[in-house]
Amino acid sequence: MAGLPGYGGAVYYGAQTSSSFTNEAMTDAGDDLTFTITDAAKSMWDDTATTTIEKDTAGNGVFVAQTALTINYAIGRVTFTSAIGATDVVRASGKYFTKTQVARAKEWSLDIEKMFEVDTEFGSSWETSIPILGKASGSVKLNWASGWFAQLS
Repeated sequence: MAGLPGYGGAVYYGAQTSSSFTNEAMTDAGDDLTFTITDAAKSMWDDTATTTIEKDTAGNGVFVAQTALTINYAIGRVTFTSAIGATDVVRASGKYFTKTQVARAKEWSLDIEKMFEVDTEFGSSWETSIPILGKASGSVKLNWASGWFAQLS
């Protein structure tokens, strides 16, 4: 079981329908690998919609779609598989959910547990562990909560 404790945090509610965004600027985290959408209001991306990440290497406004990356839709962050040029410009297009902060936490914890099944390949003595089930539990101590979320706490 992995436990993740934390101090400070926020709980957000995402709208039920997503809105489009086009050619939104992304900000480098300083490692030339990780980029986050600059407009924080558009940081909760819809993972059911097509998301396009483009890069301009020459600085001439010609953007080329990129595929060697992973996307964290919950926070509007892209991580390239290898560093890009320090002067490259990255932009994103897709859909996002409007979010509203419904609570602020002073402490939180999250416990994650995964169960594995051992699998032996036919004709081999090698064993492989395959994740088959996972569960999580957590707790939050709130500073404040608004609306319907306050009734849950």
